[in-house]
Amino acid sequence: MSADSRALIQENVYVILGHGRFQHSVLVFTTLTVIVLLIHAFAYRLIGRPVDHWCQPPSEFRDWPVEQWKNVAIPVLADGSFSRCTVYSPPVPDDNLEERREVACNRWDYNATDVGDSVVSMWDLVCEHQWLYSISSSVYIMGPLCLVPVAGKMADRVGRKPVILVSAATMLLASMAASTTKALGAFLMARFVISAATSVTNVLNFIVLYEVTGNEHRALYILLANIVGTTVPPVLYSLLSLLRPSWRLSHALFVAASAIVLACCYSLEESPVWQLATWRIRQAESTVLHVAKYNGVDGAKARATFRALKRQLEKRETASAAGTGASESIFLSASFRRRAVSIILSWFGVNFAYYASRMDRKNLEAHWEVSAHLFKILLLIALYYSLKNRGQRFTLSVVLVLLSVCAAFQTVAYELKVSFAMPLSTLLVLTATTAAMCVNYTYAGEVFPTAIRSVGFCISYSVGRVGVLLVTLINAFTEDQRLLALNVVLTVLSLVSAVAVQWLPEIFSHQNKDPDPSPLDAEHRKEALKTCLHPFQTTAKAEKSRKPLGHRKSNRVPTSLAASCAASAVTSGAASPALASSPPQVTGSRVDNLVSPLGTRESSSKAVDSSSKANEMPGCPRQKTGSPSMNNGPPLETATCPSEQVGTLLDKPTPPSHEPGYPIDNAASPSEDAVSPPQKAGSLPQNITSPPEVSSKHKSKKARKHHKTAGGSGLN
Repeated sequence: MSADSRALIQENVYVILGHGRFQHSVLVFTTLTVIVLLIHAFAYRLIGRPVDHWCQPPSEFRDWPVEQWKNVAIPVLADGSFSRCTVYSPPVPDDNLEERREVACNRWDYNATDVGDSVVSMWDLVCEHQWLYSISSSVYIMGPLCLVPVAGKMADRVGRKPVILVSAATMLLASMAASTTKALGAFLMARFVISAATSVTNVLNFIVLYEVTGNEHRALYILLANIVGTTVPPVLYSLLSLLRPSWRLSHALFVAASAIVLACCYSLEESPVWQLATWRIRQAESTVLHVAKYNGVDGAKARATFRALKRQLEKRETASAAGTGASESIFLSASFRRRAVSIILSWFGVNFAYYASRMDRKNLEAHWEVSAHLFKILLLIALYYSLKNRGQRFTLSVVLVLLSVCAAFQTVAYELKVSFAMPLSTLLVLTATTAAMCVNYTYAGEVFPTAIRSVGFCISYSVGRVGVLLVTLINAFTEDQRLLALNVVLTVLSLVSAVAVQWLPEIFSHQNKDPDPSPLDAEHRKEALKTCLHPFQTTAKAEKSRKPLGHRKSNRVPTSLAASCAASAVTSGAASPALASSPPQVTGSRVDNLVSPLGTRESSSKAVDSSSKANEMPGCPRQKTGSPSMNNGPPLETATCPSEQVGTLLDKPTPPSHEPGYPIDNAASPSEDAVSPPQKAGSLPQNITSPPEVSSKHKSKKARKHHKTAGGSGLN
């Protein structure tokens, strides 16, 4: 599908659907997927919390009190605490031995009411087995890295909804398996699958949210889904950590959350934008009509608009195939490759920052937690206005630079041990990473076109998980200088990402509409028509005086004259139903005849040459041409444009009307990088016009007088 057709679909499907309950439900579903994603991602805060442990006494000393056993058999470290991984051998002093040896433990006892409440105590992931704990975290991160791109490819082939349903069902089954297994290997495999399934569900729901919302609401909805989704899990975990829930209670939460997501995904509709982009026309029509009805849009109008859109797509694809043939593959475009690389680098840096700022972070005090949530709300407002007024590239660049500065500030605060600056710097880093993540989701949808949006989005997400894997490696190998290492890498990656996003095009989530032209009264429209005809009438009189005898008069206005005057009249009275009618449809270099609502053709709307239409178009060079008559008269100044340029200029959008559901006549043909201005739900898109109304005032007395004068001039 050509870039023009992709832009046409994205612009107009949202207007046909209308804006209402459907978009609100998709927003709620997407927010739930973010919440469930983070609940599973940070599940170790409940089921993997550290547990105090010591070497288990032999069977002959099992009846000893814990304190007595520690005082007798456990070595004391330099800081005065008991060793967790060594024990004296023999545990009880022997009169025959002057000195006892420290040996490693084989088994451990835990300071927990139930040993099975944590993966640490359940599978003895302590001391020399502690590396298994790090492996279990890395296995969870590897799930999206391996499986999400495959799911993205399938979503582009078979649809968003089938893959979402499969991933949500898999997430539920894997959550149930993880809660009941007694083997570490099976538990790690279940966590691997959960990670991939939650990521696929989250990413594809964001894609559906992107494709069913218009430019005016898209940025706000994606920001809301991210801000709310990333705020709920930390608050929930802070409350649950105080209760210290058991293994079963924790997994009951995970299973219940997965079941809710599955139920929501079942009620989700397929993306009609993807269906149209892949030429599944019947399925797309069914989806569009169902969603439009759910949003309260009139079914008959929605059906008529969809069929008009279908005709436009068929015309564009036919013209594209007949003209230049198959277009160059998107992947072969150098500009697309640069943009894809830049957004992938941004995902890597932002994911590293997001998880580095949240992994093993100390809980902030209550007033700092409240301040963090208030700061997020203010940040949401600032991000929205920045996206609307300054564009996405500018906003993402500023956020990444801010993140780099905050990470450097946090490093200085912790190295200098500034007590007040330490929680403040943590708050700033947490908020800046959330902001960067929000803008990243928005931009990824803009960079990749519909046909490959899922696979491109999923590859970016998977590369971002490599950044999360880097966080776990730094945590594992830099215990003493962990925070310093994380902040140094975070500062560098943020700056590199800020430079990389400069390859991206500037995209505005909202553009101010041009003020509608003030309607002209009937007298002004007549004067405009008179002005249009005047130079041609003068030329016609000169031609008539030079015509040879016997020359047959023509009772019609020349084609170029009719086209120019029609354009002038429609332009002058665009707001009046008496003169303004549906714009002619452009096919190649020909303008189709206008058809009245009753199916009769207007005599004044015959097919005209598109080159005459260019007289009223900006951007076309004007040149002197000969007289249209047989004799050489005063040359006429006409505009000359290539047929491709004429087709593009004629395809200008018209101002939206007040009500959705009317057929589409012509749509703008922006480039793949261009972004259409926002369209409000419940109003027509810029390329949709209502059917022209037949009015008895359409031909006034002066108009008939001008027509008679022009027709009697003898022009051909």
